[in-house]
Amino acid sequence: RQSNPEGCDSIVAMNVIVDPLPNSTVSGPVSICEYEAGVYTVSTAAGSNYTWSVTGGTPSSTTAGSYFPVNWNAGGSGSVTLYETDINGCTSQHSVPVVVNAKPHPTLLGDSVGCVSNILNQYTTQAQTGYSYNWSVINGSIVAGNGSNHVTVIWTGTGTNNLMLTVTNTSTGCDSSVAIPIRVEAMPEPVINTVGAIGCAPIHVTFNPNPISADYHYSWNFGDSYTSTSSNPS
Repeated sequence: RQSNPEGCDSIVAMNVIVDPLPNSTVSGPVSICEYEAGVYTVSTAAGSNYTWSVTGGTPSSTTAGSYFPVNWNAGGSGSVTLYETDINGCTSQHSVPVVVNAKPHPTLLGDSVGCVSNILNQYTTQAQTGYSYNWSVINGSIVAGNGSNHVTVIWTGTGTNNLMLTVTNTSTGCDSSVAIPIRVEAMPEPVINTVGAIGCAPIHVTFNPNPISADYHYSWNFGDSYTSTSSNPS
């Protein structure tokens, strides 16, 4: 409305269209394990442009478009934010908080060498409440303890065998696997060979075990208080 000094006035009106802000919904995991990938998407609207950002993780491809893959970092909290500009130039943002759950980080304790025998070999990892334990073994048998943090293994085959463990957080489902190589050898089967085993006292006898190997340790007991660690004592 406008008036002049004489008191004459006029009124003019104009229609104004107020467009609503875009209101998209982000789809994707809101709880995930650390160091795993999550994919976030949005249903697109004609004429709209989309860009993304993330905290607590790293984009694994472009940050534009309807598809946003993220590699999450260490456990903690993070978020994914979508920015949408529609066909009318209106812009809005929508953030989704994400819980990044820590994974177990087990370590294995036990001998790294073994023998094919009935010897019981013990292996352990740290015990934690709320975690499950699943062990497996190559060229051996788990004879006790699977499902716990401690197992007993008998080795049945020679070579570099693997003992593997998967630990799972039963609340979050996050898991980690670890394996250790075990060098397993056959039990030596010594045969005592002698040179000059018959004669009159004092007698000199040379004893030779079979096989002779630099990797073996020898322990002799002659039954008369004499012992030796030589491979071929005399």
